[in-house]
Amino acid sequence: MKHTGKIINLLKSNSRGFTLIELVLTVIAIGIFGAITANILGNASKVYESTLKKQKFVSEARHSFFRLNRDFNLQTWAMNDDISNPKSLNIESANGWQLQYDLQTNNNLRLNLIQHSNLSPTSEVLSKNTHYLSSNISYYDNQNNIVSDSYNSSIINLAKIRILFNDPTNGYSMNIESYAYPYNFKFGKPMDYHD
Repeated sequence: MKHTGKIINLLKSNSRGFTLIELVLTVIAIGIFGAITANILGNASKVYESTLKKQKFVSEARHSFFRLNRDFNLQTWAMNDDISNPKSLNIESANGWQLQYDLQTNNNLRLNLIQHSNLSPTSEVLSKNTHYLSSNISYYDNQNNIVSDSYNSSIINLAKIRILFNDPTNGYSMNIESYAYPYNFKFGKPMDYHD
């Protein structure tokens, strides 16, 4: 017991504790490191949010343009000359479905789908981020002259689809263009295999 009391007294005399200055410096250091960490995490969160918005914009633009371009290339001959115009593309597919892609003045790219003559048409907005004035569909003959008159629709050899996707709120912009040699273009005369 004597030794135990001496050890306790020895420990009490050697343990001084922390001074007030040491505690204040420790609290200040923790506060500085916490502020730096919070700033880093805040910046990382902003970068992540910006990246997600940009990825959504690019994904929507690519998806809507790919869909338009794919349907355009799967076109079949129509029974009449229904010429499209620089802001609208009329398509008739092999199974008789009629599609219409419209570049609208409110900067929407809208798809109108008529599945069958007995069914009601459906419509959906593929993108709300097109730039109406900078987007168009151009048609060319085999001499690369622009064809704009429906009476000359039979000489169309090439079409160019150009859509500018624009999101001014976030500062994103993306121009996508595609040339198509319409194998089965909507307007024009079908070729006979014997010609």
